[in-house]
Amino acid sequence: MNADLARLRHTPYRGYLTVENVDAVASRLHEMLFGKRFTLVRSIPGATRARPSVRTSCTTTGVSARSEGVQGLLQVTFGDGRCLSFVTSAADQGDAQQQKKVNRTRIEFTPGHFTVTTNAADGGVHYTVIAVENEPVSPAAAASIAADAGTAAPISSLRAAGAW
Repeated sequence: MNADLARLRHTPYRGYLTVENVDAVASRLHEMLFGKRFTLVRSIPGATRARPSVRTSCTTTGVSARSEGVQGLLQVTFGDGRCLSFVTSAADQGDAQQQKKVNRTRIEFTPGHFTVTTNAADGGVHYTVIAVENEPVSPAAAASIAADAGTAAPISSLRAAGAW
């Protein structure tokens, strides 16, 4: 395992979303969010002088990653069925630094927070922040959320998430 992937396992972490680390990012984000409520704050791409979009008391039914060739995809699926996706074409951290600014997807993990920063073609900077709320989801609710997603959550994963 390279040093960047080893660093990704521990808080804090700052780097770029890459094809190389997309699975590790998804795993860490899943550990951070499963069985918990969180707030999602996003700037609206293409909007000028707009207020950010804020959604509180969100839950997740899954965090997944997929990489095929030179593309990586990170996807968060919410309890209400909506999805949030981030795509990267950077192979690794060095490749991300060489890409045009508009193609980079920066990520940062701090305790209870995950931040994604992207640059739009119009020169604007867009932020997505996921912040864990203080109130954990009950074990019954976590199991219900997982069942709604079509996958039953094993008790061991509920315990690991602090929801059991």
